[in-house]
Amino acid sequence: MGKGHDIEHSTLAALEGELMGKVVKIMKRPCKDRSQGAGIVNPKPAPNVPGNTDAERMSNALRLVLTVPKAALLKEEARLKKQGKLRRTPKKT
Repeated sequence: MGKGHDIEHSTLAALEGELMGKVVKIMKRPCKDRSQGAGIVNPKPAPNVPGNTDAERMSNALRLVLTVPKAALLKEEARLKKQGKLRRTPKKT
């Protein structure tokens, strides 16, 4: 899962199933000193998103995350065009 990310499950049965298959090998890393807070993640607080209702705040939050500047789109389009990966469909006449 990445550096410093261990996955923990209460039992081996929690790992097994139709989707994950069967446990065949158990791997273990050396334990880190937990007294220093190793492996503990403290998430950042949620940003203040404007809006009067939960739905309005959700809409505004999605707009903030998903909005892409036009210049960035044009730059990516030019990059793909230069690599020959951009194929535009011809306009119907």
